Amino acid sequence: MYLDDSLYQISNEIESLKDIDYIIAYNKITSDTQERYQIKPSRFSFFISTLQANSESTTIITQGLESSTKPIFKPINKSEFINKHKDIFAKILKTDNVEEDGISAAEQYFNILLEEDKDGAIKLIQDLFTSTLTCAHSEENLQVGILKLLCAYDLKDIGSSAILIAASAYSIRSIKVKSATFDLLGHWASIDTYNLLKKYDEPQEPWLKMKYKALLHSLEMKYYAVH
Repeated sequence: MYLDDSLYQISNEIESLKDIDYIIAYNKITSDTQERYQIKPSRFSFFISTLQANSESTTIITQGLESSTKPIFKPINKSEFINKHKDIFAKILKTDNVEEDGISAAEQYFNILLEEDKDGAIKLIQDLFTSTLTCAHSEENLQVGILKLLCAYDLKDIGSSAILIAASAYSIRSIKVKSATFDLLGHWASIDTYNLLKKYDEPQEPWLKMKYKALLHSLEMKYYAVH
């Protein structure tokens, strides 16, 4: 079934993940660090053009995909970049879809955004998380999705914004969000994240308390010489 031109239909297609494979395949083509694969550009070009149906600032130019494995991007300002991607990216982050190779659809999509505009992609993640803190209803799935996504990257590659997200996440009441925060700090396992973890109050929930103590002990052993 072809996608309808409306954003509502696009959202439904994304939520059902019918076209996520094309995002994944596209990133495999454009990445300099992954093995390159060939895809049928006609279907993917249709998918990208449909995603941009309601946007006046189409930035991904898909012409020439048949003969080239490198996309062409037209620079836009950060505000336009964020507005262009935030809704669709938020929906992908909430799906928690992980491929057989262990790479999630959100990570694949984020890699595309990083290639298009690294600063804009990081600012987008920060803005998405910040928006959940003032939202009238719970955005637990989006918060957890963002924290899980950040676990795929080294702290040095995504900068101080990620530390601010981790620091803010622990203040959220959700046990799932707190648990995902510990996973993120454990993934980074840096002296900065260790110092941040020491500032957190010990959780009251028994299993979460065990996770906190185990992580704190592990980092203490790693950085014992510095304190």
